[in-house]
Amino acid sequence: MESKLIIENASQAIVSVETTGIVSAWNNAAESVFGWPKGEAIGRHLNDLVVLNSGDGSTFFSHLEQETLKETVVTFTRRDGVVVPFEFNVSKISADEKSIYAIFARDVSNRWQR
Repeated sequence: MESKLIIENASQAIVSVETTGIVSAWNNAAESVFGWPKGEAIGRHLNDLVVLNSGDGSTFFSHLEQETLKETVVTFTRRDGVVVPFEFNVSKISADEKSIYAIFARDVSNRWQR
């Protein structure tokens, strides 16, 4: 119970994604960061919620699968259409023959505007 409260109220967006790309957890900060309420995000594919501005057509989930988003700054388009730079840190966690991706995101707009 205590750890759930910490995760829900963390200042960083914390998202859990199954290896199929389906979102299984979405904290309060993720709602404000990505613009999607938890009730709409959980159960949807990550690519429907996080649109990268990569220029090469790659998707956020493809980067997860290739494990190329460790402490990386990328820009994406929020639900409201605003393009935002974020620092992402992703960990693949495996237990009991099941794996998930844990995504931690932090807005770095203030660093990019200087």
